[in-house]
Amino acid sequence: ESRELWPSRRAPEFVGDLEADYADVRAALEWSVAADPCAGMRLLSGMLDLFQVLGQADGRRLAQQLIERCPVRDGKRVDVQISAGALAWWTGDHDAARRSLAEARRLSAELGERALEGWAWIFEGLVELFGGSVGLAREHFEEGRRLHHDVGLASGEARSTAAIGLTFMLENDSRRATKLVEDGLAMAVSADDRFAQGQSHTYLGMIAQSMGDERAAASQYESAVHCLRPFHDASLLSMALVGQAGLLDLGYVGFYAV
Repeated sequence: ESRELWPSRRAPEFVGDLEADYADVRAALEWSVAADPCAGMRLLSGMLDLFQVLGQADGRRLAQQLIERCPVRDGKRVDVQISAGALAWWTGDHDAARRSLAEARRLSAELGERALEGWAWIFEGLVELFGGSVGLAREHFEEGRRLHHDVGLASGEARSTAAIGLTFMLENDSRRATKLVEDGLAMAVSADDRFAQGQSHTYLGMIAQSMGDERAAASQYESAVHCLRPFHDASLLSMALVGQAGLLDLGYVGFYAV
């Protein structure tokens, strides 16, 4: 069965349990690339949270090798394609990220895997957003939100709604941005998705800071760090910590528990 969240709800527990075995997991996957790439594909699909935290370059390389060598076209392949795209983005190769995510989107649509297709749209939106194409990013997020709403995936709808809000912040429409991100946060709380809550708090901190409300920004960043720290996240957690650091420099020391 394909997973539905990046990172998964169990990521903190999973990474904590397997961190000491990272070298063994990587060795098993290295062996499977040559000996049984489709088995390796299934194994990697369940281990991607580990590579996101401990070895993004390793995860990207292994994912690409398995995609090239395993011909099976199923949900596990889409999982790995999406994660390969995300890992390419996190390691700075936006062109490779776009290619992998577009392939994932096409295959998930072909398979009728609508939740996975929604995630492919959302990750494509993130690549475009941080590449400077705000309008195109919003279109991608909206398609991801539509798909996740249709299949009842509240966490995906929450994360895409918050991301749409961020696009409006970047266009200086703070009122609309705040409303959308707050809507995303409410969905995330209802779904008990701590990562999505951290995402929304990070974005609300950015919006408040852009409006000159340092006190509100400090509170939002603190909530974001509290939600995201257990995931050892390398993207949103870093953004929240950078936001905190900037406010600490302005003297907002008392609001933090870092």
